[in-house]
Amino acid sequence: MRTVLHWLVVAMLIAVGLGALMVYGEVFRAHMPAFLFLWVFLPVVAWWLNTPRMRSQFPIAALKVFRGILLTVVVLISVASFSHYDRIRDAIGERYVEGYRVLLYEDTDDYGRPVRTGVVQTAHWYSKLALWLVEWLIVVACLALPFLTWFNATRAIKTASMQATAA
Repeated sequence: MRTVLHWLVVAMLIAVGLGALMVYGEVFRAHMPAFLFLWVFLPVVAWWLNTPRMRSQFPIAALKVFRGILLTVVVLISVASFSHYDRIRDAIGERYVEGYRVLLYEDTDDYGRPVRTGVVQTAHWYSKLALWLVEWLIVVACLALPFLTWFNATRAIKTASMQATAA
């Protein structure tokens, strides 16, 4: 009976997790600028934790909790940004690039499955190059921002623990 209950709870947690991921994706698409601002701002908060004033306000255990929360949120936004980089590019292109449009066409992959592909067109070659660079910037940020968050928060924890042992 316990084994059945255990697997029932595991199945329920998986279903709830998948539902939460779907809701998270919809919320991300609906409020993309707010998430992107938060994505860039949270590494700054992690850096701010390393200032002497902030380190003195919180115990080491609280700094570890902050690191976990900051890192979790930044990684979740990084995954969503990587998954929706074309929507981010489209939002930037439609708002700031003259003549921006995406031509969608269907193709087949090597196994014969249909694939939907988009080709970006702009009025100028340099704006197309800038959008290509924005795509690469998003990919780099998906890796760099979680690393910077972890690095700065861990540095704050190490500095606070060194100060605690020295005192």
